[in-house]
Amino acid sequence: MRSIIIFLFFGVSAFLLFSCDHNDKEDFQMDQLTLPYGQMVNHEGAAWLLTDSILDSRCPTDYVCVWEGVVQGQITMDIAGELHYVPFQVKGLCDPSLNSCGNVLDTLGYHIQFISMDPYPVEFNNIPQQDYILKLEVEKL
Repeated sequence: MRSIIIFLFFGVSAFLLFSCDHNDKEDFQMDQLTLPYGQMVNHEGAAWLLTDSILDSRCPTDYVCVWEGVVQGQITMDIAGELHYVPFQVKGLCDPSLNSCGNVLDTLGYHIQFISMDPYPVEFNNIPQQDYILKLEVEKL
């Protein structure tokens, strides 16, 4: 009888121990940031800014292109008063809900996933730089 009670005690203890175990990385979702051109966004101990030259060669949605193109540029991060420049690249004709459209970097103590750049070109007209909005996901390492 005593061995049955001990077996049940350890069995219940093991069940409770392992049933509550979970991996925080699986439950954690990275913070999404939206960076309108020229507007500083403070997040996770840094100030984030989309500025400088943006090169947009994405294929417009109403055309058929041989190459989907990319939009590339850099963001400026202000960490404790020190400026850092981080390059980004986001593919054209890419659906961020289906796959990764931008580059991923582990830099300056952050994990950064570039998601998309709006607006998406409809015609082969230049989009004014001040209209751009960069979407990214950030996790402090």
